[in-house]
Amino acid sequence: MKEKNFLRIGVFYDGTYFTRAQNYFWSQKKGWLSFQEFHKLLEKCISVKEQGHTAYKVVYSAWFQGLYKKAAQQKKTLG
Repeated sequence: MKEKNFLRIGVFYDGTYFTRAQNYFWSQKKGWLSFQEFHKLLEKCISVKEQGHTAYKVVYSAWFQGLYKKAAQQKKTLG
């Protein structure tokens, strides 16, 4: 198998899930989650599964904060 330069990795985060995780760790006085460390972990895990590249790098990450249903939003704003 021919070895390729490097594998580019894109990561898409579910903002609602990670916001809850961030709030949990902050409330437990454990600080904030580190996405740089998480990216390093992803690169390492993917390098084990997808062999044949010289390097593995997260080159793009995006945070999507999901939309709430209209009924849930109204209850939240009304209070």
